[in-house]
Amino acid sequence: MKNKQGASTSESKDSVRAVDRMVDILQVFSFESQELPLAQICVQANLPKTTTYRILTTLEKRNMVVQDPQTGKYRLGYEIIKMGSIAHAGNSLQRVAHADMERLSRETQQTCNLYIRDGFERRCVGQVEGTEYVKRFSYLGARHPLYCGAGKLLLAYAGREVQEQYFAVTKFEKYTDNTVTDPERLREELEQILKDGYSVTKGERDPSTAMVSAPLYDYTRQVVASITISGPVYLFADENVALYRTKLLEAAKNISLKLGYDSVN
Repeated sequence: MKNKQGASTSESKDSVRAVDRMVDILQVFSFESQELPLAQICVQANLPKTTTYRILTTLEKRNMVVQDPQTGKYRLGYEIIKMGSIAHAGNSLQRVAHADMERLSRETQQTCNLYIRDGFERRCVGQVEGTEYVKRFSYLGARHPLYCGAGKLLLAYAGREVQEQYFAVTKFEKYTDNTVTDPERLREELEQILKDGYSVTKGERDPSTAMVSAPLYDYTRQVVASITISGPVYLFADENVALYRTKLLEAAKNISLKLGYDSVN
């Protein structure tokens, strides 16, 4: 039996299988295993030695892998670097996250913001306005402190060294009655955020607003941004927060996968 292009069904299946095997081999390489011998590639890709060697030879001709003449080990080649650069340019954080942000905003009717840590501040780099949008609270390009509101999550995941540098130079201003300015209490809250995997803040920078924030990971397995559902504080009762949290964590996981995050490997 032949398909519309004239190739037999078995030939088509063989072609797909060959591509699958090639991808399996390329995905064996990681930050922890940048150079690998043939035997280890065979084991991790679960392929016979002859098949693995044949595919590696083809990849080497295309400069997608390189074999070290001294050790005989293989590593990814410059063609992969070029392809990665092209993929990175076409998959900015904002572009990757936008569809999930639109869905979140539509389902919760709240505003969905995307924040990155910019030095000792957080910066809004993406936003989808909800029907309950509080315009004075945040806007695209806005910079805010890390120690209150959505910034806490980014500070929590910044690591101990960054936190200590931050605490050493920051003058904690009390924006509202809910703003935490005591360093020890703030440290405790940062630890709790890491345990929970999300943060909930109410009226810390603006008494009328509340938010739920979750981390976004990329292929380096590091937190590169946060995604936040925010709106009027009266809409953030416990039952609503539970709903927002569930939807937010689901979206954060989906975006992280698109950014190359692999929690298993």
